[in-house]
Amino acid sequence: MTGTGTRGTDDAFYHLMLIGGEAVLKLLGVKDPTGYEAKAIVLKGKELRPDILALPRGTGSGQEAKEWVYIEFQGYRSDMIRYSLASKVALSCAQERYAGPVLAGIIFTDREYQEECLPFKLSSLDGAFSIQGRFREIVLSSYSQPQLMAIDSRLVILAPFTVPRELPKDDLMDRSREWIDTAYTVYPKHLHQDVLNVLALFLLNRFRDLSREEVIQMLDFDLTETRAGQEIFQEGMEKGIEKGIERGRLEGIERGRLEGIERGRLEGIEKGRLAGLIEAIKLGMELKFGLEGLKLLPRIEKEKDITRLDAIKEAIRIATTVKEIEELLAD
Repeated sequence: MTGTGTRGTDDAFYHLMLIGGEAVLKLLGVKDPTGYEAKAIVLKGKELRPDILALPRGTGSGQEAKEWVYIEFQGYRSDMIRYSLASKVALSCAQERYAGPVLAGIIFTDREYQEECLPFKLSSLDGAFSIQGRFREIVLSSYSQPQLMAIDSRLVILAPFTVPRELPKDDLMDRSREWIDTAYTVYPKHLHQDVLNVLALFLLNRFRDLSREEVIQMLDFDLTETRAGQEIFQEGMEKGIEKGIERGRLEGIERGRLEGIERGRLEGIEKGRLAGLIEAIKLGMELKFGLEGLKLLPRIEKEKDITRLDAIKEAIRIATTVKEIEELLAD
């Protein structure tokens, strides 16, 4: 089954490579992980993230023998990921005219994502040639936190993927505080804000029912103040609209059986747009303003004008206080 990923893990893994790339290279089994620089690579004019290329810095003595490392962080279903990674490695090497050693690695967050991937093998029928290189796959959920930290203590930032998704929230609260305390001891102080950014994004990816307020309580940190957090906020609003439209469409089909298919279909689409906007606004208010924003929901639910709801949805993105939304509702 092919699925779409989340921008949250894309940004999180890219920033993890920037602040703790050496630790990730150790996890993948790179023999000498020092002296590498992580980049989001560009192929055919398109930026590919989280496809990360870790290149040895410089061309001094011993650097020529170091392998180029390609990494894919896979936190969702994609049956063609091995094909995708292999094609990107080949295209990148061709563009750079590089024929040296390569390591291509996929870091899966869960075993189920690995098991759904189709196998990849490419060789000539007569066996005269084949794609050669080192390929490594890691499944984070098969590790414990101590096992990760035994490889490199900086990998504590990946600890959310070592616990079950169904972990009770009280336990998750305790664990998250432990993770951040540990991370603060192993990362230098000037990287602590980056550590919070990455850990918050991983928490939201791993535990989908966490609210903004709960993440703030766990980490004492408001993710929506960051660019990545704002993207998650916008993505959530768009998904809310899609969900509402689909729900309204199904309701319209059902009504159509009783009142006439075409009229029911049109009413269902209209109702779906309305329900989707309201659902998106609810999510946006909760993510942006927490409990204070939820107080306005009864007034928002009474709105039946799609134009006004569109304006409210857009206002939430740029508003800094609940009062701004309240004033808009009062107009």
